[in-house]
Amino acid sequence: MANTYRAVIRCDASPAIGMGHIVRCCCLAQELKSLNIEPLFVVNPSDAARSYIRKFDFRWVEFSRDDDDYLEFFQNIVEEENIDVFIGDVRDGLPISLINFLKSLQIVTLGLDEPSDYRVACDKIFYPPSPFVQQLDWTGFTGEIAQGWDYIVLRPDFYKPYEVSAKKDWLLMLGGTDAKRLTLPILKQLVTLPDIAECNLHVVCRETHPDFQTINSYAKSPNVLVHTHVENMAALMASMSLAIISFGVSAYELAALNVPAYHVCIEPDHHISHIPFAESGLARKALLEDIGHIVPFKIDIPLSVSNGAKKIASEILASLESKSIKAMA
Repeated sequence: MANTYRAVIRCDASPAIGMGHIVRCCCLAQELKSLNIEPLFVVNPSDAARSYIRKFDFRWVEFSRDDDDYLEFFQNIVEEENIDVFIGDVRDGLPISLINFLKSLQIVTLGLDEPSDYRVACDKIFYPPSPFVQQLDWTGFTGEIAQGWDYIVLRPDFYKPYEVSAKKDWLLMLGGTDAKRLTLPILKQLVTLPDIAECNLHVVCRETHPDFQTINSYAKSPNVLVHTHVENMAALMASMSLAIISFGVSAYELAALNVPAYHVCIEPDHHISHIPFAESGLARKALLEDIGHIVPFKIDIPLSVSNGAKKIASEILASLESKSIKAMA
């Protein structure tokens, strides 16, 4: 009978940071569970986090950066849960001392696409392709870096085969929260493009968006469709001939589906993370003031990626089994 291991996953979700961290952590947790690694989530007090984790029936506890002490909180978690592995995907100043404490207990410590300082104390970090990783300060790091297109964690639907659509539809999607309120100004520019007259423009925007009423008014045009709730995002994306998006998880989702994209890079590190997409011919960068001049393009060499969550989960299991063998020796 296979061993059962226990993992604690630290991640957050909120309107400010979006849902990307918790979505990919839940993807990874599903694969871990299939390998007899039971996940426990430690998340910020957030309706967004709670509602998403409930979909998968994972266990979770809430941690408040304002009210809880990191080290004391995790000391209790370790005592109560008998943790074997820690996985971090969080940007809240998690202290290096916590990682060192976990390692002193022979707990495997891992990071997922992690730029935070605590990564230098981790045993292993997984990254998508990005020169941003090499620009980080790795002083004192003695662990392992696993990086490449095969370490992208996406929902299973994005690895399914889809028929190439003959339609010339475009997608506009500025993230689950669109905190910078870019959907409306970009939409205003897109509808003036000559190419739009020959295709449908699909706009993904929640009804809670502060500009929703104005955005939705564009749906009066027969070739503008506003989606407030998408059941199968992978299928929608796969049916597009071009996408205009804010850089984030959706950039990797579109790349996995080989849909050409323009990336609106909002944060400084987005410009760096965009580089491998541009070098592979998968995407181009779009400045806000240049939206009115974008043109369709095609991907010359399609990207082929494996299921990143499965790959990472299998490597985590290998690390745990290796630790168990050493402990018995």
